[in-house]
Amino acid sequence: MKELWNSFKEKKWFYLGIVIGLFFLTGMIYVLYYSDLFLLKEIEVKGDPEFSKEEVIKLSGLHGGERLYRISLEKIRKKLMQDPRIGNVIIVRRLPCSLEIIIKQREPVGIVKKRGGYYLIDKHGILIKRAEKEHFSHYPLIIVKNEEEEKRLLNFLSWLKRTRKYLPVFDNLKEVILKEDRVIFITKNSGIKIYFPVKSKKSWKYFYRNLDRIMAYLHARKKLMEKVEIIRLDYPVGEALIKFKNGNRG
Repeated sequence: MKELWNSFKEKKWFYLGIVIGLFFLTGMIYVLYYSDLFLLKEIEVKGDPEFSKEEVIKLSGLHGGERLYRISLEKIRKKLMQDPRIGNVIIVRRLPCSLEIIIKQREPVGIVKKRGGYYLIDKHGILIKRAEKEHFSHYPLIIVKNEEEEKRLLNFLSWLKRTRKYLPVFDNLKEVILKEDRVIFITKNSGIKIYFPVKSKKSWKYFYRNLDRIMAYLHARKKLMEKVEIIRLDYPVGEALIKFKNGNRG
């Protein structure tokens, strides 16, 4: 009995610590989830300027006055992501009473004709919104006749848009046509048609880097550039054929 009593005395601080810890934890849960100390009073919206603060708050379904730690950030994120213009959302709790919502919109890579109208499309093939007249000055019209390679083309255009160092630059593409055996790029300046093979051991990035060398050479000779009608890198692979408007080939 004496040994049992001594054992209890040795461990009493341990048990007391557990009780105090549970009491503290219960108090913290109550303060965070049930008290009015952490009520939502402010929502700060950052990111792309296309989305106004009022629009984001409306999409989120928040009204203010919610208990900060009872708000499901994942549910709010899913609500916002239902808008096809939004590509990513980051939500952060800011103590004691605010949320920070960071919006990143989807990046268009071109314009497609679907559903009886023209739409901006991103690299994942998601239709963002209807294309306005001014969008045709910034994004190429994409015509897809080979649906199996559509995703590959959209990813390639996304790469080209980000890179912006190879000629012709993304902003100079007026139209992109994806056929069964070739991709045709049509430039805004001079309306040059550029052919890439669809099926090749070489990637489209490889062909575009080679195209850059050709375009740089032609740009250095402006009068020659104005005469170019077609640049073909699809036949034979590894070589380039240039057709001039007067019918000559180089």
